[in-house]
Amino acid sequence: MSFGALMTAIALYYFWGAEGPLHNPRPIAAWQAWVSERFTQSWQVLLVTVLAPVLVAFWLLSAFDGILFGLPQFGISVALLLYAFGWWDFHTALNRYAAQCERGDAQGAWMTLNAALSSPPVSEPADANEAHSFAFRALLLEGYQRWFPVVFYGVLLGPVAAFGYRLVLQSTTSSTAAGDSRVVYILDFVPARLLAASFALAGDLMRCRSALQRAITDSSLAADKLLQSVAEPALGGPVPVEEVALSAPDHLQNAGDLGAIELLPSVQDMQSLLRRCAALWVVVVSLLVIVA
Repeated sequence: MSFGALMTAIALYYFWGAEGPLHNPRPIAAWQAWVSERFTQSWQVLLVTVLAPVLVAFWLLSAFDGILFGLPQFGISVALLLYAFGWWDFHTALNRYAAQCERGDAQGAWMTLNAALSSPPVSEPADANEAHSFAFRALLLEGYQRWFPVVFYGVLLGPVAAFGYRLVLQSTTSSTAAGDSRVVYILDFVPARLLAASFALAGDLMRCRSALQRAITDSSLAADKLLQSVAEPALGGPVPVEEVALSAPDHLQNAGDLGAIELLPSVQDMQSLLRRCAALWVVVVSLLVIVA
């Protein structure tokens, strides 16, 4: 993929936000609804829904290869990447949630989160800590899926692959089929672990080192729990209970003190960590382009 296309797409995305002319999910959503009416098996719906637009995108890139100095192909690549970045206004939702939490409006913050997330929770949290833990994990996952796998697959396989990743996410958002969630798990397996490693470099390496080792080697972890397990200690938040028990003084090893030790970082801290990781990977990709 053209490095220029990637940088242009990133610049346009941050200039337009998630409300640009190419951030309209309705045409693809209409296509998915049409396919769903004609196929009964979830894997058939997913395959046709994703494969047909991907083939069309690949054909367009091939058809314009070498024409007008590659400008049409460049424009199509940028358009595919812009769509792949998604249409969800991550920063606005995160800042609104954080502001309501600061005002003590827990119910309003929870309603804002429910309305903003592509996969809202199925049940109400038991307490404020559980609500904040869910919000941290859900917003972290949305922030991850918004850019890192898009860049990963775009650099590795091209803009069509990045476009295909977004289509898979859009097709499986409301699906309850185990096979659909397995597809997302497979696609997220490598990029989620790479981003978790980035958390260690951009955050507290010593505090999250053991959590990173466990997260990378535990193949059963989904992307959201994996990222949360590393992001929290990278931001000075919770460490595994067994590590607290080993490292904390005896007078701290009681339920009340452990609860204080395991306070979650704020979503603003998480947003800052994602930004540092984004800058880190822009540098990495730039170096790879120079070396190649």
